[in-house]
Amino acid sequence: MVPPDPVARALVDAAFELHRRRLWLELPLDAPFLVRVPGEPHPLSVAVMGQCGQDYGLFVVRGEDALERFAEFLALRGPRMVGLDLLLVCMAPLEGIPPPLRGVVRAAGLRPRPSDLAPMFVAKPRGESVGRSPTKPERASMLALLRGVLLTKDANGLRVESLHPRARRFLEITVEALGDAFAATTRQVRVELPAEFPTPPLPDLPPDLPRLDESWVVGTPPGRESDFDSPDELSLAVVREADGGRIADFDVSLNDFAAIRDQFAKLVRGDREAQPPGLPREVLFTEVEIQAAVGPLFEAHAVACRWIEHHPRLDDACEPRELVARARGRGRDGTRSTPSSPPTSPPVLPNELTEAAEPTTTLEGWKDADLGTLERLLERVGSIARPDERAFAVFFGGERTAQAVMAQLDPREALGAFCEWHMAHHRPTPRSKTVLERRLAQADVSPVERTILAARSRARVSIFRAVAVRPGESLELEDILDGTRVTVHDRALSGRDLDDVFLPLRVLELGGWRLASFAGPPLVYTEVHAAMQLFEREGVELSVAGIQRRPEVLGWLWALRLSRDQLPVQLTNTDREPFLSHTASFRVADPNAVALGLTSRSDVRHDPERGVWTWRRTGVPAGAVGEHTQLGAISLHDDRLVLEVNSAARFERARAWLEALPGGVEFERVTTREANAELAPLDDRLPSEPPTASPEALAERARLQRETCLLWLDQSVPLLGDRTPRQAAKTAAGRRKVAMMIRTMPTWSSPAGPLEPPRDELLREIGALAET
Repeated sequence: MVPPDPVARALVDAAFELHRRRLWLELPLDAPFLVRVPGEPHPLSVAVMGQCGQDYGLFVVRGEDALERFAEFLALRGPRMVGLDLLLVCMAPLEGIPPPLRGVVRAAGLRPRPSDLAPMFVAKPRGESVGRSPTKPERASMLALLRGVLLTKDANGLRVESLHPRARRFLEITVEALGDAFAATTRQVRVELPAEFPTPPLPDLPPDLPRLDESWVVGTPPGRESDFDSPDELSLAVVREADGGRIADFDVSLNDFAAIRDQFAKLVRGDREAQPPGLPREVLFTEVEIQAAVGPLFEAHAVACRWIEHHPRLDDACEPRELVARARGRGRDGTRSTPSSPPTSPPVLPNELTEAAEPTTTLEGWKDADLGTLERLLERVGSIARPDERAFAVFFGGERTAQAVMAQLDPREALGAFCEWHMAHHRPTPRSKTVLERRLAQADVSPVERTILAARSRARVSIFRAVAVRPGESLELEDILDGTRVTVHDRALSGRDLDDVFLPLRVLELGGWRLASFAGPPLVYTEVHAAMQLFEREGVELSVAGIQRRPEVLGWLWALRLSRDQLPVQLTNTDREPFLSHTASFRVADPNAVALGLTSRSDVRHDPERGVWTWRRTGVPAGAVGEHTQLGAISLHDDRLVLEVNSAARFERARAWLEALPGGVEFERVTTREANAELAPLDDRLPSEPPTASPEALAERARLQRETCLLWLDQSVPLLGDRTPRQAAKTAAGRRKVAMMIRTMPTWSSPAGPLEPPRDELLREIGALAET
């Protein structure tokens, strides 16, 4: 196991600490300040981001003319990213950070879940349009920058104002490295900036353009923002606010404001098909950069412009075929669009493939054919932007849950899963045919399309665990319900962090290739057990056949995903008591008598090498495995006894029997401390080298894990009705349930890397291995 990189870990810690300061609530985006850091020849021009409710962090321009370039960025009301040498620090859910930009988080030793907030660090040299992960020198510069900003903020010295044309003096922070720490000093410096910057002329518009009594909404519909490899490329929709009517769609690059303005100039001049000439009375933008580019054009002709965070009309603007393609992780042509090549008409299958058409034999060919089939199916069943409310309620387990999923979660995967279920399984009445069945019964179905429709009808719907991954190519999955293993060929899915994540999927086989799409939300370990209880309450058999009969139950799992975000986090010990560290000291009259009294107790174990007595209780810790529950630690220092426990209840119980020990034990004082990293001693917060375990210690840990798991087979489990796994496995239904619990056992961590539970041995013990 590669030890964490100390600079990367310190950089990640500093990013989280910066995020907790919420500087975007105090400073505007147009308030730059300068920071000098070791290793950078010129001061960095820095501004705080996050004022628009996204991209919280720092926007940093490098170079000899960094402040002038930033001022030009503001004067032109847009980033002009290609011409800037940038460093960016921002926060986003891990699943929203492209894998190439997760390098610092990985180097820091963090393994967050896909939905967890994580820092993203980006370096973009001047002349490039796409950022990359920072190099080691750039990481060091970013660490010094973050620490300098934090030190200045804590010293109440981060006082900056919005840039104005007469600005001449700026805050400059100088950061020095002092071993593993940093020091920061501030001063005001004078910088001469140009009085004004040349701005490109606005496109000419006819003076007699009609005035349209309507309001337009301009923005990116859900799912469109992920179409491009570069964050500077957007796919826009323009819709009427009154009725949601589609006015125009086009792709733009934020690096070319002139081209964006030309697109909108053509729109209002009537040069685009199906849109008459005319200016609206108001334009609502959901993209700040697009307002910066196009706002001056409209405002010059007395059209009101304003920014809003979200508009529901854009939710309706995403076509069903786009939703499906994005939910499956690819564009309509199975590839990612690139800003260097203009969009072309995507290749699609003809409406009717003749009998002579040769079935495709490549993975990409099958993906294209499958996507084309889906598009034609969606054209037949109509838009899913406004699906049948009854079907929506069936799939998500209720109308309120469906509304909450659409409002609070990323709807792309949920809508994609709903669409797949709606076509393959939904029957409005008991005698109705599904969409796939109706299409298969028609005479004009080609051989290739028939193969695809049949494969979709018999797709395997279940919950899977990733066993092995080839990033960017494929992944081997194990069905947690019956142990069947399949290899899925999916670039997007294989690029995700899937450690201890369980995937409700629909897997279909085409020409020897297996494709996957989401049938429900990714689950963590605890949610799998909650799902198991949900299925049992609803009378769903815990088997592949049981899920196949009721596939909509996987859609109900989105309610668990909502609960994960809404559930307040409360830290407790293994007795479910609020976690509160207690360190208590007692005066001791006779240390030898006290030591003898401690050693003689059956619930105390003495470690003579460390000089520590461990207070413990026989039995399995709540929510864990093992033979004993550790309750506290006791040590003697001359005439003082020190007790360490992690809850008030444990402190009171320990105090009672300690004061009854022979040798005269008298309570002196107690100090309590909440579990807060900021309150920990500095030695605990600084990055340190992880201990290196010997091969003997690693072997002992693996032996302990195996024995612990085998002991679990004979311990009562509440999820099994307080029966032991061996007892529950005496029936077929119980054996399936225990096997599912074994297949979802979490991985143990160790200094040598992850240790997998002995799943095959446990399955063999309950007689379930042969069934797989």
